[in-house]
This record gives sequence, C-alpha cells and structure tokens, in this order.
Amino acid sequence: MDKVKQKKNMLQQTTYKEKDQKIKWSVMIISSILMASFHAIFINLAKVNGEITFSSASVALLIELLKLCISVLMLLKDAFLNKHSISINRKVMLLYIIPAFLYTANNNLVTHVQRFMDPGSFQILSNMKIATSVIFYRLIINRYVSRNKWLAVFFLFVASVLNSLGGLNIKNDLSLKTVYVTKTGICLICLYSCISGFTGVFTEAVLKTYIETSINAQNSILYLYGILLNILLYTSSSQSFQDFFRGFSLWTWLIVLTQAVNGIIISYVLKHSSTIVRMFIISFATVLTPLFSHFIFDLTLNSYFISSIVVVIFALYLHFNF
Repeated sequence: MDKVKQKKNMLQQTTYKEKDQKIKWSVMIISSILMASFHAIFINLAKVNGEITFSSASVALLIELLKLCISVLMLLKDAFLNKHSISINRKVMLLYIIPAFLYTANNNLVTHVQRFMDPGSFQILSNMKIATSVIFYRLIINRYVSRNKWLAVFFLFVASVLNSLGGLNIKNDLSLKTVYVTKTGICLICLYSCISGFTGVFTEAVLKTYIETSINAQNSILYLYGILLNILLYTSSSQSFQDFFRGFSLWTWLIVLTQAVNGIIISYVLKHSSTIVRMFIISFATVLTPLFSHFIFDLTLNSYFISSIVVVIFALYLHFNF
C-alpha cells in the first residue's frame, strides 16, 4: 500500500510540475506576443512632431545592458542552485560574435525603418521574417519544410505586396492616421527581415549544439558582445555621451524594458523550443499591432491593408495546421 501511495504522489508531483511548466510557457509566450505587438507602437508614440528624436544606438545599447544584467543575475542564481554548467568553451565564445553583430545591426535598423512607414505596415511587412526564417531553417538546421508551409510563405509574400501597394498609393498626408510605406521603407524592411531570419536560426543552432550549457551563460556572452559593438557604433556616430539620453521619454524607456525582456524570452524559446514558435509569436503580433494602432492612433485601414491581414491569417492557418 505504501508503494502504491508513493507512486501516486510521484505521479501527482509530475503532473503538477508539467502544469506549472505549461503555465510558465503560456505566460512567457503571451507576454512576448504583447511586447512584440507594442514595439512599433511605442516607437511611434516616442516621436516628436513626427520625428524620432532619440538615438537608436543609445536605445540598443541600453537594451543590451539590461539584458546582460538580467542574465547575470539569473546565472548567479543557477550557480547558487548548481543547476547547469556555466563553463563555455572558446569556440562558442567566438561563434557568438556573429549573432551579436547582426542583432546590433537589426536593433538599430528597426528604428530607422519606421521613419518610412506606419506601425501597422511595419508589422505586416515584417512578416517577411517568417519567409526568411523558413528558408534559413531549411538551409542551416536542415529540417524538412512541407509543401503547405512553403505555400504559407508565398501567401505571406503576397500579403506584403498588397500592403506595399496600398501604402505606395498614398502620396500625401503621411501621418499616424494613414497607412503608408515608402520605397526606402520597403528596401530597409527586406534587409531587416533577411538579417532577422538568419540571426534567429543561427542562434538557435548554436544554443542547441551546446544544450547542456546554461542559457543564462550563453546569453551573457552574447549580450556582452552586443554591448561592446553598440558602444563602438555609438562612438563612431560622432555623438557625445552628454547627449546619450537626448530625446528620451517614457515611451523610450518602455521600448528598452519590453525589448530586453522579450529578447530573453525569445532566447529561451530558441533553446528549448524552435524558430517555429518564434514565428508564431511574430505572426500573432502582426495581427494585433494594426488593431492596437487603430484604437491608439485612430489608424485608417485601407482595403489593401485589410486584404493583407486576411491573407496573413490564411497563411498562418496553412503554416500551423498542416
């Protein structure tokens, strides 16, 4: 009887742990979706007279600093509890230079992109990250991609084209209440999506190759490189450190906080799940950002934009159900 009770207790404890893990993952994923949805909105709320007044290099550097602080604190907790190995070999340390450089480039690029389009259009067009992620996922991790997933990628491209056509047809009154995209914006979003897709998949490959190493140790190395690169970028831009916080507002600090937390969540997703879940987060953010923009900015949604949302939803259905 005692053995039966012990087995029951062990099963109950396992069930509770599994439920606890599911709840934690659900909270992390939902939080990540919401933070990704509000990123473009916070950037536009931070604008003064339609212009971005803060330095993208300052914001990117602060994001990396905050991520490093959080990761080091969690690493110390790991060391105290002796949960994971905190040693990292030299090869891994060198490998992290690549994603650190690319993340630095993209974190600065994402601010500049939104000088040339509204927040809703940015979120729709950034769906190209899904297309580039699938391609690099196949090339780098060498996972099979089904025909329906390739079809979903095609429809995401169609959605991007539809949204671009709607934005380019508007030549006047470029405000937060109007859906607009410039030619420069299209070029920059293509570059942003390619870098984002490659970096996410490459980082996942590195994280999973050294699965036994603590994610917090891996993150600490990555963010340390990011800080050094952002300092170099800031100093090379001829900006004085006296102007480091110039143009900062509540919205700017919200960008720093949400992007730092979301960056850490995404690293956990890449290590313990996959790029597919990362795409799931991006996709849901795509649908939510225009809706939030409609209520916050009174954004007028033209027929091209609405059509692109419908196509995106259909693409998501194809991608995640087949």
